[in-house]
Order: sequence, then structure tokens, then C-alpha cells
Amino acid sequence: MAFSNPASLGQEILQARDPELLFLASEAAIDIDNLLLGKPARLKSMQILGSKLRFITPHPSDSQPRALMDLATFSVLCEAVAKVSEIKTAQKIEDLNMQVSRIAKLLSSEKPNPDCQDLEMARDFCIALSKALMDYRMAIRDMRPSHPFRK
Repeated sequence: MAFSNPASLGQEILQARDPELLFLASEAAIDIDNLLLGKPARLKSMQILGSKLRFITPHPSDSQPRALMDLATFSVLCEAVAKVSEIKTAQKIEDLNMQVSRIAKLLSSEKPNPDCQDLEMARDFCIALSKALMDYRMAIRDMRPSHPFRK
């Protein structure tokens, strides 16, 4: 599957309506699973997803996020983080940013440690993100009125 140009990593805003994001999260989960099983894994999709996540989370020295999130993306990320985090509901945006930043760091690392328990959490996040994106897409599709001649 062809994803974004690696030269532009981290320069694209993460959006729930991005059709590529669902497949990117699924592919990253597969890559992490292969890595955990000791199988050959391409890390490209992990790194692209990690870069997109890093683009929306602030650096420790920054007080503001680098990119604005639309509400749909925010709710999808909250749902995915809640499924894998010890914090079940983010009380503040800073809580969400902290969790997403931690996951983004794991995903975008050049040589992730396959024995790391955090890598399993990153895989679970990618799975939860793909499921949340699918739920979001289904909700949008269900809001469209059906064609009057089809029943």
C-alpha cells in the first residue's frame, strides 16, 4: 500500500476524515505485531503515523499544539487513547496530548525495542484508532439520507 511521501513526514495534519488514516493505523498495528512476533516488519507505516501524531502534539518546550485538531479527530483520538490508557477519559487536552505524545514517540522511533511492553500498548492504540475511525465513518455514512427509489 502506498502512503505519503516519506520526505513530507510530519508535515500533514492528522484528520479523522483522511481516507488514508484508517489503513495507515491498521498497517501500523500489523507492523508492530510482526515486530513483536520476531517476524520481518516494515516500519514505514508506523513512522508515518507516529510523525502525524507528533505533528499535532506539542513538544515539552512548547505550550501550544503545533496543529489544530478538528472535533472529529479529537473525539476519535480520545476514544482510541481511552481504550489503551490507564486514564479512561481525558479530563484535559493536556492529558490527551501527553498520551498521544508518548505513543507517537514509540511509533516514530527508528529501532523500536520488540521486548518493550509499551510497544504492545502502541499496537493496541493503532487497533483502537482504526476501529474508532471505522465507527466515525459508519456514523457519517448513516447520516446520509438514502436514495428515495432504493429501499
